[in-house]
Amino acid sequence: MQKVIMNTMTWANATWSLFSFASPWQAHHSFSLSHALKPNIKSQNNYLRQWQHKTEDYLDLLLQQKGPLLNRKCSVCPMDGVYRCHGCMGKLLFCTHCCRTVHSHMSSHRISQWTGGFFNDTSLTKIGLEVHLSHAGEPCPGLTDEWYDTDDEEDHFTKGPWVPLVNNPQMTMVVDTSGLHSLMIRFCQCTDALSADMQLFKTGLFPASFTSPKTAFTFAVLDDFLLDNLECGTLAMNYYSKLRRITSSVFPHLVPVSDVDRFSPLNHSQ
Repeated sequence: MQKVIMNTMTWANATWSLFSFASPWQAHHSFSLSHALKPNIKSQNNYLRQWQHKTEDYLDLLLQQKGPLLNRKCSVCPMDGVYRCHGCMGKLLFCTHCCRTVHSHMSSHRISQWTGGFFNDTSLTKIGLEVHLSHAGEPCPGLTDEWYDTDDEEDHFTKGPWVPLVNNPQMTMVVDTSGLHSLMIRFCQCTDALSADMQLFKTGLFPASFTSPKTAFTFAVLDDFLLDNLECGTLAMNYYSKLRRITSSVFPHLVPVSDVDRFSPLNHSQ
């Protein structure tokens, strides 16, 4: 309140000084200009009074987003739209083919599938998305199915509809600001190809291991953790707990935590 009074007095003094040394015509236009430049100060009560008239409209739009559109069509083709992307602006609907195609370079987006009564969490991997390193996202000409590493066959991811992860040792766990994602990553197998960890790093993924990496962190999640740690004092374990809850808000304890190496990039960032 004191600041508002001081600002008002300042405006009054400036206007009076201007009027004292100006002609009537200049004073008239200067007075109009001073009123136009005055800050339009509104209290929180003004905002709440405006919100009261819009509450029902906002709630209606929010409820409409929870169900499918009346004309439930894919946003790309005329096919039936059964998948909703929560990372794309507008939460667009896609058919299976278009969902895979559109997200070939956006593998960290979260999707849900229409079951007939509600949208159930699923993943891009479960609808067949594969991430190909090098070759501009296209499959490597020398790719075979014998590249898979089986050293970590003891990795078991929790099954169930509430955790959109895939129980498969062939998958690579990618940690992003949008949560944890089990992705089928296909490495380049050309004769001059980089090692697996370098291919991940070149793509923007920091490997948790330099030999047969099974977990990687996006640069975005590392930068986000640095800011959280700097501004909020967030520890690596607490930050990872938040990511588990983002992955599964209902059952975050089912999101796997099986290897200390998964936290190493976060610990080294502190």
